[in-house]
Amino acid sequence: MGLAVEFKFNYKLVEVSNYLMKNYDEFYNNQPNINKYSFQIMSGFFYRYIKNDKRALMRFISARANPYHWSREIASYEDMTRDHLLIYEIFEIFLFDKKYEDAQYYLNKYTDLYNELERGLKNNTSFVSLDKDMIIEIKRKSLDMKRRLLFSESKHEKSELFIDEMISLEEKKPYYGKFNLSMLKFGSQFMQKKYSNDIFLKKLDSLYHLFNKEFDSQYYGFKKDLGEFSQQYLDSKLIALKTELKNINLINELSYENQINMLFGIGLKMSVIENEIHSHTIDSKQTSEVVNYKLKVDDLDRYNTILLNLSEEDSDMYFKLLNKRSYEKNYDKLQLIKSEFDIFQQNIKTVRNKNEEIELQSFQNKLKSNQAYIRFSKLNKLVFVAHLITKNQTEIITISETDLTKLIDYYTSRITKNLKDIYSYNLLFKPIADKIPSTITELFIKNEGLFNNVNLEALWNPEKNKFLFDIYEINYVERPAAVFNIDITSEFESAFLFGNPNFSNGSTSLETINSKVRAGINPLPYTEKEINALNILLTAQNIKTVTTNLESSTEESLYANTKSSIIHLATHGFFVPGSKYDRFNWGLLGANSKTSLQNDFQKKIRNDGIIFGSEIILKDFTRTELVVLSACETGFGNSTFMGGENLANSFLRAGAKNIISTLWPVDDKITQEFMLLFYQELLKSNKINTSLRNAKQVIKNQYKNPNYWAPFVLLQNKIKL
Repeated sequence: MGLAVEFKFNYKLVEVSNYLMKNYDEFYNNQPNINKYSFQIMSGFFYRYIKNDKRALMRFISARANPYHWSREIASYEDMTRDHLLIYEIFEIFLFDKKYEDAQYYLNKYTDLYNELERGLKNNTSFVSLDKDMIIEIKRKSLDMKRRLLFSESKHEKSELFIDEMISLEEKKPYYGKFNLSMLKFGSQFMQKKYSNDIFLKKLDSLYHLFNKEFDSQYYGFKKDLGEFSQQYLDSKLIALKTELKNINLINELSYENQINMLFGIGLKMSVIENEIHSHTIDSKQTSEVVNYKLKVDDLDRYNTILLNLSEEDSDMYFKLLNKRSYEKNYDKLQLIKSEFDIFQQNIKTVRNKNEEIELQSFQNKLKSNQAYIRFSKLNKLVFVAHLITKNQTEIITISETDLTKLIDYYTSRITKNLKDIYSYNLLFKPIADKIPSTITELFIKNEGLFNNVNLEALWNPEKNKFLFDIYEINYVERPAAVFNIDITSEFESAFLFGNPNFSNGSTSLETINSKVRAGINPLPYTEKEINALNILLTAQNIKTVTTNLESSTEESLYANTKSSIIHLATHGFFVPGSKYDRFNWGLLGANSKTSLQNDFQKKIRNDGIIFGSEIILKDFTRTELVVLSACETGFGNSTFMGGENLANSFLRAGAKNIISTLWPVDDKITQEFMLLFYQELLKSNKINTSLRNAKQVIKNQYKNPNYWAPFVLLQNKIKL
């Protein structure tokens, strides 16, 4: 494990780390301090390698607290340099997290140790032998630490003083190189905008000529920052991303917590490239490379697909550990649980990872001639692009340069108010439509950002006087690999049908005015009709059903039936704006939820009749083939790099394979009609996407406005393993 980290090779790295960590936890109390110490340092470097700095910090601090670290009465030279190493790593982590006070604290410790070493060198009394070159290296590292901390705090002129000291040390023994240090000084001056761009460009060229250096990625990067974009700059960024993507298999073998930072790192590099190409012309080869890398980044297993396709026994253990981690309050016990959970996940992933990395060429070969894949990508608040892939075509298309928040609010309001809308199509889809070959009839959409709150089917094409629903068959996917699993038939053995909750504790649903849409807290009489009709339909096909109504439509009843093949929830749904990472912002209402909503609303896990996304994600839905969220706004939400964040996504992350949700408030009566049609179609074909489309077509024939047929979207992440 130590060699893999040092030489940056990944062969069986996760497997080895699992073994060592398992044995470390199991035999910790019986190990001598020197063994604990070695493992603490080595595992700290492993966690840094996989960018889990929180865990690395714990290991390094534990190593410094280890009695072996301070075992000698008179510290040797080796002891002190070893302490320098630990202090430096701890400083690095705090600096990266922008915790400048903590970074300064450890910088002071590093400097104090250096001063002690220097005094030992002068007096030659504390140490038997001293390596003067090593002393210089420790000094230059302390100078670099001071420079970096000042630079991070935007104290650039002070940081340059330490660069000058480092340059003078190069005379004694070269290490960083005068060119590299001169470039650091150039970068500092650039950050301060000391000169005009023209002067900076001349200084940059003169530095490279002075030191006889070939132009490299750093050179082209500064040129780009100074207003001169070049193909060489983009090539250098693509090379850097390609290097990162070599870690795909490593990332997919790590536990969810361990892979997050590596995922974000790759995503950030991808985002930088996309932003750079937006306003520049790139050649077809570079376009293909960018699209290829986007496919690879999107196909990283952000949803623990392998872990959510386990045997029932292993799934039970997965969710048992997940819940233990979520509920444990004791810090030390929590760390042990996290470690146990990591090892459990990684042991499974290392065995089942097939190393089938997605490639643009093979992806295109699998697409049919009538199919296209569209990946929306957010560059900033005003700009989205679309990656368009067909069998013979790759394009990167700029979608819009308008405020998408306002545009999508406009799109939704026009639909819910039954008003015609030609404006949204022109801004959201026309640039793509102009590039799509006429032979294309089926689209696979990977959304991002606000596009998660749009159903493209509802866009009206004013040129053809048709909705996109009438022009294309549209499917939404969360990973590119899911494209080729859309038409898989599903088998259903059981169904849990939840509806018509009695929201008011102690009163009947008939005592209150009924609700016309599935939002709010008033009774929903058509949800009872919906459940009853579905129950008759499903039982006639020998599908075992459990139904609820009024007081029996409780939060507990859902959690008791999470392993049903079908879970159908007909009730009020809600979405409230807030932090995009807060899964308490969306959910469903069950029986007796009105009191909690009106008198004691709390965003916490408890039995209060409110079914939050944060509660759903802790339950085991891995046996569920289909979740139908027959309620308002269950697919509406936010978006992060990890994917869409909404109630539907919470079910997906809990293991459900297909989720039908809604993007706006839905009519109680018409939704009941729609759902009966959908299930009738489903029992004929056992194909979820085809059945949903057929039901939409029937409702659309009766109610032309998309308010009634277009709120329903299918989210799929079913991957063959």
